[in-house]
Amino acid sequence: MKTGWIVLGFFILLLLAGIVMAVDCPANCYCLTEKEAKAKNMVPCEEKMLTCGKTKAGEILYCFRSNISAIGTLSGTLLTTYTKITTTPTPTPTTTQTVVPCPTNCKCLTIDEAKAKNMQLCTKEMVSCGQTKTGAPLYCFKERESVPQVTPVSPSPTPTLSLTVPTMEMLYVTPTPTQSISLYNEGLVVGTVIGGDSDGDGISNLRDVCPEVPDPDQRDTDGDGIGDLCDDCSPMLTSGDAFCCDETGMPYGYTCLGLSRYSMEEGKDVYYWEEQYDLVDNTGCGCGDSDEGIDPFTEGWVYIEECETETVYRGGTTGSLPYQIGSCSCSRAGEDHCSADGRTLIEYICTEDGVQEVEIPCAGGCSGGVCSCADTDGGVNYFETGTTGGNTDQCIDGNRLREYSCGYDESRGFYTESEEYTCPAGCRDGACICEDTDGGTNYEVAGCIGTACDTCEDDRWLKEYQIEDPTSTRPCNYRSYRHECEGLCVDGACQPPSCSDGIQNQGEEDVDCGGPCPSCSICSDVKSGAVALPEQFDWRDYRGVNWVTDIRDQGSCGSCWAHAALAAMEAVYNIETGANHGSDLAEQYFVSDCCRWEGDCDGGYASRVLYNAKQQEGVTEESYYPYTARNSRCSPRGGWEEHTWEIDDYDRVDPLFRDNDISDIKTEIICKGPVASCGGGHCVLLIGWDESTDEWIIKNSWGDDYGSGGFGRISYDDSWADSVWSVDGVSR
Repeated sequence: MKTGWIVLGFFILLLLAGIVMAVDCPANCYCLTEKEAKAKNMVPCEEKMLTCGKTKAGEILYCFRSNISAIGTLSGTLLTTYTKITTTPTPTPTTTQTVVPCPTNCKCLTIDEAKAKNMQLCTKEMVSCGQTKTGAPLYCFKERESVPQVTPVSPSPTPTLSLTVPTMEMLYVTPTPTQSISLYNEGLVVGTVIGGDSDGDGISNLRDVCPEVPDPDQRDTDGDGIGDLCDDCSPMLTSGDAFCCDETGMPYGYTCLGLSRYSMEEGKDVYYWEEQYDLVDNTGCGCGDSDEGIDPFTEGWVYIEECETETVYRGGTTGSLPYQIGSCSCSRAGEDHCSADGRTLIEYICTEDGVQEVEIPCAGGCSGGVCSCADTDGGVNYFETGTTGGNTDQCIDGNRLREYSCGYDESRGFYTESEEYTCPAGCRDGACICEDTDGGTNYEVAGCIGTACDTCEDDRWLKEYQIEDPTSTRPCNYRSYRHECEGLCVDGACQPPSCSDGIQNQGEEDVDCGGPCPSCSICSDVKSGAVALPEQFDWRDYRGVNWVTDIRDQGSCGSCWAHAALAAMEAVYNIETGANHGSDLAEQYFVSDCCRWEGDCDGGYASRVLYNAKQQEGVTEESYYPYTARNSRCSPRGGWEEHTWEIDDYDRVDPLFRDNDISDIKTEIICKGPVASCGGGHCVLLIGWDESTDEWIIKNSWGDDYGSGGFGRISYDDSWADSVWSVDGVSR
């Protein structure tokens, strides 16, 4: 009884003294203060903070691990898993909490103590031998045994690369030879980490994605070869399209991308930096060059990636689990320019060590950020005879010209290059003959004066080239004039007015209708019997406009039912709003498990897609749920709920128990727009017909290789046209 009171009193004293009861940290965790963990970018081992002791100064110690949080989208305090790249990580040493005594030739030390003494692991695996008073794990280490030494190759300082070349027309630049490293494996000791292990995490420097920071997990979220713990441009947690760069043209017109997207062409996931930048430097940040490297004849600029990150907490307080969130953008880091004396070009390029300046002496001088070409006809000029590098332009025969000009290559420097050019109007005296192939000013025929060809500025305005009086410096002197076509401008020539050019001309009541063209109220006229159904009809060319959206490719996924239904919605929306908006709705939404009854890659129902659009949440856009041609979990991008499309109604056009009424389907196509059609194991979009061949004109979902650019024809009685559904009242 007395002993029990003594024990109880001891615990009361502990509580009064503020002493925290400590526990051993789990495997792969370290006992640190919050400040130390934050400096190492580490996170708590478990959602609940585990205490493992106190420092001498009284600071509480907690169990932390490396930051390997899954990529996700943070919304309030709710963490939603975001699509991530599945990779095979580099094998890491396994650790165990089984405490064993170290062999006689080994010592029981912390990782930091072993690193300071330049010691290596006793065995291939990390063997635990206990922990310090503060809870830091101890492992068995031994003195390093002698191994063949590899002398590292130190790169030359590269802030500025000066190319010293003679001042003459023919210049050559010899690149610095790259040294290679040879490794010898004779005499290596079992357990030795080849190439060294600077951070003591058991991963060779040759394979370590973060060689200067202990990182046994080898996490590389953005797949650029630079581990997360030492990557300056890899936010651990991103939301939506967080990687932006407007310095270069982006795929599909986007300047912002998500972490990755699945490429149907390449058959794999493609990271954002592969599309926005030319390379990733040693810090893990992207770098792009508008002129794609050293090009002394093109003025360019270099742009680099910059990221901003912050730490947020899942529970909203600093005691809960932290996550790194952020976004990235790009900015210009240098523009090609000429030296003050106008003799040298300062060219900016991207390298693994960052942005570098390259000085290139220009034989013909430098102007406007480019080297001037020492060519008497000013460069590539087929209509003037010029000389460069001792070579003069010459006619090979009556039509072909050998044109000499300045060239540049990083390994050769400046040199003279030549090309063979076929002159439009013949070759004479080392230059092409100056002649207008359309006979002069001729708006209805496209012509060329050498390489200056008549072109359409848009669908109405023509740029017509005409020969002017020659001058002493311009034997082929020409200029261009703008001319507005009465009809459309196509391929450099004006077309006559028509009932399908989208222009109200030739006495029409409205655009392409009335007067010499079909009635402006074709739907009501057909329904009333005032006019017959036209012999041919195609929504790709009605009143001069293509109302049908682009061809899609369903790939190996049996999602034709979703493609047909959404293609109908896209086309009807264009017709109802009076313009082709290039809309693209998300078929992946319906083959994922976001929708329970519609279907998947093994088949589905177009009518249920339309039911969802009318009665339920609707459908989001492709940019918020990109198509992957495979079944997936429901994982659209954040904000998709604010970008959903709905319909007012949909109707089955074909009768249930008798043959289809071809006239009814045609009337529905004219009055409402393209209709979804299914049967025979496939669904397509009916966009028109041709009475002369008794065929429907269809939009398929088998890519551009099918039919004519993805469009085709099927007979009226084809099984693909068994069940037909129309749509109206599409809204977003």
